[in-house]
Amino acid sequence: MLIAHLTDFHCMPDGALLGGKLDSRALAADAVRTVTGPEFSPDALVVTGDLTHDGSLSAMRAARAATDLSDIPVFVVPGGHDDYETFAKVFPEHVMMGNDTRPVLRAETVGTHRFVCINTLGEGELPNWTEAMSEELDTVLSEEPDMPTVVVLHHPPFQCQIPVSAYCQDPTVTWARPLHATIARHPQVKLIPCGHVHRVFQRIWAGALVSSGSSTVVQVDPNFSDFWTSAAEDRRNFSLILEPPNFLLYHWDGSEFTVFNLPLKRDFPRVA
Repeated sequence: MLIAHLTDFHCMPDGALLGGKLDSRALAADAVRTVTGPEFSPDALVVTGDLTHDGSLSAMRAARAATDLSDIPVFVVPGGHDDYETFAKVFPEHVMMGNDTRPVLRAETVGTHRFVCINTLGEGELPNWTEAMSEELDTVLSEEPDMPTVVVLHHPPFQCQIPVSAYCQDPTVTWARPLHATIARHPQVKLIPCGHVHRVFQRIWAGALVSSGSSTVVQVDPNFSDFWTSAAEDRRNFSLILEPPNFLLYHWDGSEFTVFNLPLKRDFPRVA
């Protein structure tokens, strides 16, 4: 099993450029073509939210047009920049568990793995997860206790020390505690792809590998040294930089995932 991971398209509405400079729609489409093409030939693609920059219908349709370039199964979740109702309208098959912001959006098997997509959206860009939401997820995960499972979400569920609102306003990441308890009860959950912070990192959390991806547009300069000052003052403090975007590939060897972090730019010079 080989899984490709893209995130944070930040598609703009018709005719607009991100920051007045970047065609995020074209970059999203190019990314999908690259990662699902013959060079890699993954079995599935996950796209972990912030499909749009402004939540508009035209931007969401552009994100849909990008994912439709793939001829492999695609699993998509909304992010804090997205409007949920618009997401459900444009990606109706990705909310098969219900069109009413329920926590579990989709559960489907591809090959040897089960993919469970969940909705962590709260107020604005902030995440949300409750005990009641965990109960539904627990029920869904209990349906296939022996199948290796990928839980797809937008927000990294732990303190990653990147000074965006979710981690400054809730430094101990209280929202994720019931989610942690649920995932920990299900050792078949092997991988949790996420996005939101425009930076690649991995961590073992609740017994699963959580893996955050690079945006297809711009990356975050984390300002690690100033994080706790930012959190104490409840302020965002980061820079967006034109660092070349990467994508992630997850290779399953029968028992564990190996993570490959690869550049989306493929026309670099060869020395041999």
